[in-house]
Amino acid sequence: MRLYTVLWVVVAAVFCLTLVLDVTQQKTVYEDKIVIAFASMWAPGEPMMKGYEELFRRFEQEHPEYKVEPRWDGRWVLAALRPRLLTGTNIPDIVNTERDALIVLVEAGYAAALGGVVDDVAYPHDRGEPAAPDKRLRDAFLPKILDRCHYDAGDEHQAGLYILPAGIWSGFIFFNRLHYEQLGLQLPTTWSQFLANCRVIKEQLGDKGIAPLAADKDSYSEFWPQFLLNRTLGEQVVQHSVEGAGPRFDTDPRYRAVFQAIRDIHQDGFFMYSWRSSKWPDAQRAWTQGKATHLICGSYLIRETLEYQPDPAVFRLGAFPVPMLDAIEWGDMEPVPLGDPTGVTATIAGHALMQDAPNRAAAIELLAFLARKESAAVLSAVGKEIPPIAGAPFPAELVEIQDMFQTAQTVYKTGFHVYAPLWNKYQWKDLYRAFFMGEKPEHEGYLTVDTFLGELQQRTGGLTEFVPLPFVHMEAPLYRKGRARRGPTYREAVLMHAVARLALHPHITNIQTSWVKMGHAGVAASLNAGVNDLGGTLMNESISRAAGSTHGQEMPPEPMEAMITGLGRNPRQRTTLYEDAPEESVAASFNAPPLTPIINTEPKRDKSPVENPELIRAGE
Repeated sequence: MRLYTVLWVVVAAVFCLTLVLDVTQQKTVYEDKIVIAFASMWAPGEPMMKGYEELFRRFEQEHPEYKVEPRWDGRWVLAALRPRLLTGTNIPDIVNTERDALIVLVEAGYAAALGGVVDDVAYPHDRGEPAAPDKRLRDAFLPKILDRCHYDAGDEHQAGLYILPAGIWSGFIFFNRLHYEQLGLQLPTTWSQFLANCRVIKEQLGDKGIAPLAADKDSYSEFWPQFLLNRTLGEQVVQHSVEGAGPRFDTDPRYRAVFQAIRDIHQDGFFMYSWRSSKWPDAQRAWTQGKATHLICGSYLIRETLEYQPDPAVFRLGAFPVPMLDAIEWGDMEPVPLGDPTGVTATIAGHALMQDAPNRAAAIELLAFLARKESAAVLSAVGKEIPPIAGAPFPAELVEIQDMFQTAQTVYKTGFHVYAPLWNKYQWKDLYRAFFMGEKPEHEGYLTVDTFLGELQQRTGGLTEFVPLPFVHMEAPLYRKGRARRGPTYREAVLMHAVARLALHPHITNIQTSWVKMGHAGVAASLNAGVNDLGGTLMNESISRAAGSTHGQEMPPEPMEAMITGLGRNPRQRTTLYEDAPEESVAASFNAPPLTPIINTEPKRDKSPVENPELIRAGE
C-alpha cells in the first residue's frame, strides 16, 4: 500500500484548490430503481471485488427498490474520482478505499460527517437474529477500530467520525506450524523467546535447508523494525520523534534497544540463504514450500499466497503478534517501560459517504447492511479480510488472534511511514539498510548505534542550497539513442525553480539557478520566480555545451552583477556556506585574467568497416 502515498498527497493539494460547487441533488432512476453509486479501491477479478459483488446481490434481494452500481477503479480510485468531484457530475454515493486516502476527501470537505448516522441508525442485525432496539449502528463495530476512523486534525468544528471501517490489515509474524510441532516450540510472547525459537530452528533444521526467517531484500522486510518500534514505543512516541518533539533516536534507550534487536536477527544468520538477492514474492513461495519457518507481513499475506497451494505435508499456516521486547536496561539507567502488550496494528479500509451523495438515504441503508456480521463474514471468507465488525468471524487462518482485536486497548498504524513520508524516504531507509541489511561494513564504525544515529540526527540540517538543473537533451547520447525523453520546456524549467522555493521553504532557504542551463532570459525569469542565488562564473564549461547548450563557457562577475542589478536586486558574493566572501576574494574575482584558448587534439576515429550500421534516432 506504500505505493499510493504520493498520489494521495497530490490529490489532496488539488482538492484544496477547488471551488465549492453547488450540486443539485437528484435521484438517479434505473428501471424504477434508485441507483447507489459505489466507487471502490478494488480492481476487477480481485477476491475482495468478488466478495462485494456477492454482498450487493444480497442487498438488492432484500431491497428490490435499490440497485448498486459499482466502479472497480482499483488503487487509483481517488485519481479516477477527481474529475467527477471537480465538475460536480456523476458523484458517487459511497467511496471505498484506505482510511488515510479517505481523509483526503474529509479535509477537502467532500465527505459527510457520520457521527449522527451511527447514533441514529438502528443496529444492523443479521437475518434471523432478534432485533436489538437499544443498540445503534455504532455498536456494530469494534470500538477501538471505529475510534481510529475519526478525523481530529484541523478545524475543531470539522472533527468527528467520517469513515466506517470495512476491513483491517494488521501485521503479524506468520509461521509454519509443522516446524513448531516438530521441535516442540511454544509461541513466543517476548523478543528473547522469539530469538530462542529461531536458534533452535537453525540448529535443528538448518542442515535440511530450512531457515528461521524468510525475507526478500526489499518489500515487507522493513516491517521488522517498523512493527517492533510501534510495539515498543507506541505510535505517538515515534511520530513525535519524527517531528522533533519526542525522544531522540540516538539517545533514548528504547530506540537503541530496538535497533540492537534488529541487528541481532541479522548477525545471528537467521535469514534464508540468498535472501539479499531475492525479490517479492520469492520469500513467500519459499516459505509456503517449507524452506523457512517465519515470515513477517500484513494480514493480506493470506490472499497473496492463495495461489501457491502449499503441500499440507510440509506447511500449515499460523500467526502470532510481533513479540514485545524484554525489559530494557541501558547502562546506569532505570528499566524503561515498554509499549502496550495488548496493542494491535490496524491499517483500515473504509467507506465514506459523500457530502453530495445523490441518494444519501439509500447509501446509508447499504452502509448499515455492510456492517452486519454476516456481511463481514463474506469478505472474511472470500478476501481473507480481518473484519472490523464485533462478533464477526475471522478468517480461519487467523482465528487465534481474534481475541486480540476484541480486547485491544491500543490500536496503531501498520508503519510510521504513513504519517511521516519524508522521514521515511530520507532517513528510515538508511536505518533499515544499515541495521537490518548490514550494508555498511562494521570496521567503518558506522554500524554502531551511537555513531550511526548520532550522525543521522544531524544529517538533514546540512543542505545549503537546491540547484534545479534541467536536462539538456539535444546532443546527449542517451537522447540520440532513443533512451531518454526530451528535457523540460523553458516554462517547466522556470516553474521548477518557483515550486522549489515554495516546497522547500524553510528547510532549504537558497535556490540556485544555472546560467549555463537557463541562459540570460531564463536566469532573469528564475530570479523573478523565487531564486536568490546565481551560481558559478565557471571556466571552460564543456558538459552542457557538448549536450547542446549555447549559453557560453564563462560569466565573469561584471556581467553577472549587471544582470542582477538590472532586475532591481542587490548582488552579494558569498562563500560555500553562504557567508559574506572576504574582501580580497571579491577583489580578485574582478581582476581575473582572461581565459586562454582551448586547444583540442584531433580525435582518433575507428576507420574499420561497419556492417549493417543502425542509426537510432530519438523517439524510435
